[in-house]
Amino acid sequence: MNSGLLRLHSYLEVRKTFNMKSKYFVFIRSIVLLLFSLFLLIACDGNTDLMGHALSGDVKEVNELLDKGAQVDELNKYGWTALMHAARKGNREIVEILIARGANVNAKDDNDWTALMRAVRKGHAEVAEILIGHGADIGAHDKNGWTSLIWAANQSRLDCVKLLIEKGADVNMKSMDRRSVLLFARKAGDNEILQLLEEAGAKY
Repeated sequence: MNSGLLRLHSYLEVRKTFNMKSKYFVFIRSIVLLLFSLFLLIACDGNTDLMGHALSGDVKEVNELLDKGAQVDELNKYGWTALMHAARKGNREIVEILIARGANVNAKDDNDWTALMRAVRKGHAEVAEILIGHGADIGAHDKNGWTSLIWAANQSRLDCVKLLIEKGADVNMKSMDRRSVLLFARKAGDNEILQLLEEAGAKY
């Protein structure tokens, strides 16, 4: 192999090694940024360690913290509980653990949101069903008078709308500004939800 080919071969090997290291660096940097973002979220919102692990879905840590005496319904600076965080993220197993450990399924944050509202807004029908099965108030409303059904219709969460209707949600409940669930569904442009609500007796 002549000197020119040797130099080319050496260059390509160095470039290959550099590219591999660059990809590894990018991966590590992404993980660090993710962890740092989670830390900031926890720190800025006054979240507890329990809330942090409920957010990340760490079942083992959640159980260990509760075993060590962590308060299951402790609040962050916005009045959120660990259950609200888990419900919003759709962490079914953690939701079940927290409820089994005595979490209040009807606790409200500073804006009067409940865990059920958090779940249906994100479309987590299975989590919503668990909450309802443990006594979550379907008719509870936030400071704007929005119920879980209104939130589900507003966000086009068909499965959640079906579930709430099946569980007896009032399809004619209106918000504080007197808007009906049908109006929210129409604004969202979801004809399937509109039909479902009308069949359940909803009126404008």
